[in-house]
Amino acid sequence: LNQIEFCWDAKRMISESKRDDELWKSRFNELKHYYCIHGNCNVPQGSKDDHSLFVLGTWVHTQRFQRTLKDEGKRSSMSSERIRLLDS
Repeated sequence: LNQIEFCWDAKRMISESKRDDELWKSRFNELKHYYCIHGNCNVPQGSKDDHSLFVLGTWVHTQRFQRTLKDEGKRSSMSSERIRLLDS
């Protein structure tokens, strides 16, 4: 298990999972704000001049990719709750 970097510290795993959820919700809120301003969720990925926009665009691309994997029945980090939020 050590060879595959198994995490033996359950508290650390919970803490990291909580941080991931908080980061996801933060990006989701940024996307909602972007939608209010632009009327769409087509966040550009290539805008390295605006770092926050670049990060959000990359996040949106990742969510679309994870959703596609989930829809194809493949392993994905996209949960049903996240799909519900993104579809709302």
